[in-house]
Amino acid sequence: MTHDVIVVGAGAAGCVVASRLSEDPTRSVLLLEAGPHYATESSWPTDLLDGLGFPRSHDWGFASAPLTHGGHTFPIPRGKVVGGSTAVNYCVALRSRPTDHRAWAALGLPRWGWDEVLPVYQALEVDHDSEPRTPPGRTPIRRYPREELTDSQERFLTACEKAGYALVDDHNAPDSLGAGLTPLNQVGGRRYNSALVYLADAADRPNLTIRSGADVDTVLIRDGRAVGVRLATGEELAAEQVVLSAGAYGSPAILLRSGVGPAEHLREVGVDLVADVPGVGANLLEHPSTPAIFATAGETPARRPAPLRTMLSIKTSRDEPDVDVHIHAMATMPTRSPQGHPTGYDLLMTSALVAPHSVGSVRLRSRDAGELPVVDTGIYRDPRDAARVAQGLRVIRGLAEQSPLASLLVGERLPGASVADADLVDVVHATVGTYNHPVGTCRMGRTGDVDAVLDETCRVSAVRDLLVIDASAIPVSPRSTTTLPVLMLAERAVALNWPNP
Repeated sequence: MTHDVIVVGAGAAGCVVASRLSEDPTRSVLLLEAGPHYATESSWPTDLLDGLGFPRSHDWGFASAPLTHGGHTFPIPRGKVVGGSTAVNYCVALRSRPTDHRAWAALGLPRWGWDEVLPVYQALEVDHDSEPRTPPGRTPIRRYPREELTDSQERFLTACEKAGYALVDDHNAPDSLGAGLTPLNQVGGRRYNSALVYLADAADRPNLTIRSGADVDTVLIRDGRAVGVRLATGEELAAEQVVLSAGAYGSPAILLRSGVGPAEHLREVGVDLVADVPGVGANLLEHPSTPAIFATAGETPARRPAPLRTMLSIKTSRDEPDVDVHIHAMATMPTRSPQGHPTGYDLLMTSALVAPHSVGSVRLRSRDAGELPVVDTGIYRDPRDAARVAQGLRVIRGLAEQSPLASLLVGERLPGASVADADLVDVVHATVGTYNHPVGTCRMGRTGDVDAVLDETCRVSAVRDLLVIDASAIPVSPRSTTTLPVLMLAERAVALNWPNP
């Protein structure tokens, strides 16, 4: 059987693409996912629906390559399930910024300017602060009102205000800068992943087949055209078009195994060259983060607290064109290391950089599809990045001195009161984490851009009838989280490539 379209990967983008394409009853669509498929809401594991946690039960097992500075490695959580990482994330739902899309346009991508993408965001979201129900195919957005904040979260917002930061009503407003309630795609503590939003109704369409447990090895390419895919089992599936939506690590790995990528690297791993495309697996952009931990007095909230209800967005210098650091205040929780702890409770705040200069890459370990690729996140390769995360830690320390937050905090446990502000860059290098927002590894670009893999409509320039629609296509690191930008990209890419008749 030949399908009209095979979509590889059922994460945020793949769920959108499969759902939208199968709206045409004459088009046959096959959606392939390496992880399991929970076809009904009642069959979903509890931890994946729990929007107040950060589950690891359905994880690919990625880990970073050793960093250039310090040699650190760390786990890279990625969801292995229909729904992808939207089924395991912290649900922070931020749009990319107008500044980001001016940068897209400057790369020769005018169809991705802010005026073009804003209506897409508006169409895919439903804001539960103004609309009580979620229509099919729209992502619910909710902010916890201040009366539902924990004591420490309320004190955090007040400390931000006393420190001179503006209070913002909506972090998704184009010009928002300051402290406010975090928009989350969860309602009543339930995580609304992309499978629940986009596939709940679409899955019953006779022209859409969802196949789980299907690990894709390569794209089948004949005479310069994609004609299907080969699974890791050796089974071949035919299609008129192939869409890779396997994510910023998975999509470049599949292209590389298919012979599309940098010629020298493909020779090193024994893959026959189909097309020399240097940008495949290059240009990886990731958001690094570092925590600050304070011992606190205990709290007894009326209900289990959501961890990321409050957020501060800042510019670390006047030279920054827009937000470059997010500071999140988690909820006060029992400490993970109780021995010798003064109270048994901690408040964790994070400094996360959303406009990195450092660039990493994705490369194959071998030709074997069973081996995960080498992910060099590139974090802190550019010294400007660690300096800005350290500045975020200084802001956190300043907030910790503000009333009424100061009276709740018993002492700084990390980095530690003995660490001087001048030494915080060293702390940043020693306590590396990520915000988990990789993009750029198959990025879009204008004709003649040697680093680009895709044209402006997400089509692979070197291979006909092959598209990449996921975070890897995003050419500029969004000054936001990535769930909503990826949903937006998928919605718009479908509209550009398969317009309604």
